[in-house]
Amino acid sequence: MGSAGVEDAAAVAAFLERCAPSGDAAYGELKAVLGRLHEPTTRRAARAFLTALRPFCSSGDSLARYGFRIHDLSLLHCAHDHQFSERATATSDQSQTYATC
Repeated sequence: MGSAGVEDAAAVAAFLERCAPSGDAAYGELKAVLGRLHEPTTRRAARAFLTALRPFCSSGDSLARYGFRIHDLSLLHCAHDHQFSERATATSDQSQTYATC
């Protein structure tokens, strides 16, 4: 594992530690990450962080431990909303990830 992997692991560990006290804490931390995703200058780093975070937050106990869990959301089942369906079929990866708080 290179130094970037070590830095990612340390950032994930710190993030999870800040999320653990309460659902409100997790909400605040996730909101900050979403803010970084929104900004073009920080988007790449935020996506890399979420990629490193995902293995720790996809298990069933992550909701109890950290106040959130990461799920996949299939966009193929949203045909009732034509505009949303059009955007979904335009992507190469037909699933998106979202977090539950």
